[in-house]
Amino acid sequence: ENGVMKVYALSDGQYAGPILVTVRSAVLEGSWQTIWNPPASEAGATPAFMPQACITLDKWKQAIASPEALPSDLPQKVLLSRGAVSPDPSLFITSLDGASEQGLVFGHGSLSRDGTKLVYSGAENGLYILDISSGQISTLTNSANDLNPLWSPDGNQIAFMRQTDKGMNIFVMDANGKNARALTDTTDNLTLFGWMPDGQRLLFTVYQQDGTPIQSVDVASGNIETLITLSQSYNGSVSISPDGAWIAYADKVIGKIYPGIFISRMDGSEKKLLMQLEGWITVASAWSADGKWLTINVIDTNQFQPTTVPALVNVDTCQVIPLMGLDGEIVEWIK
Repeated sequence: ENGVMKVYALSDGQYAGPILVTVRSAVLEGSWQTIWNPPASEAGATPAFMPQACITLDKWKQAIASPEALPSDLPQKVLLSRGAVSPDPSLFITSLDGASEQGLVFGHGSLSRDGTKLVYSGAENGLYILDISSGQISTLTNSANDLNPLWSPDGNQIAFMRQTDKGMNIFVMDANGKNARALTDTTDNLTLFGWMPDGQRLLFTVYQQDGTPIQSVDVASGNIETLITLSQSYNGSVSISPDGAWIAYADKVIGKIYPGIFISRMDGSEKKLLMQLEGWITVASAWSADGKWLTINVIDTNQFQPTTVPALVNVDTCQVIPLMGLDGEIVEWIK
């Protein structure tokens, strides 16, 4: 019954009431033995394939202890998101090594293709565009129900989520804020993730209790197609490779409680498990322009106050480089 309890006092006031104690791990001393007698295989049963992660928790800890040098041929700046309270900025432009950082605005958003402007949903209701060099802000919409704007590859359109009478739905409008129109009209729980590189389709997920379909919607016609259905429902992001041939996402790993980061073709074929870190959380964020590297945000849940370390992962060789100088989560590369 001996143990260690960490207590953080936020004030010197007295407290009376129930206290919830969470035990994250336990160590049992002594000699232990596990015996497993699996049931005999049924006739005609097919064994399940158990994928092995390229990057395990041990490999990740080794990379943290001895980080490799950053590749010189990569874009050296990224859009970074970090927790903040308005009016302090939560979006930053930063170098990969974290040596330089430029605070932008509070909110969530994405950069134009040339990296000169940011579209975002801010603390004040609506969607806005920030001219990064001048700091000038222009208003796109005044609706309190508009979120998660994403600039199209050609810079002519902006996709976003809007709260309607039915729920959060996907809309698209011209980059000047005009001609907004709905692409979905549903009560389903949708999350918008990105444009296909050709600018003709948008990728989103539909949260369901028994799994999560990754779907695409045609911007011109509104036709919806299911690409992949994930085994379980997770809140991780979906990231599309620059050539539109590959997709990265979180999915169930057989034999593990927590999901791992997979890449596959758009139809789910050639599925490869890149990273699974036991109980640590991993979120895929963005591919490099050459399609060789994927950024993954790693959250150490063993800490009392979990910290996030972004990482570069080579999708072919599984080389992993922790970006120890960055404070926050990578949103996208700046070309």
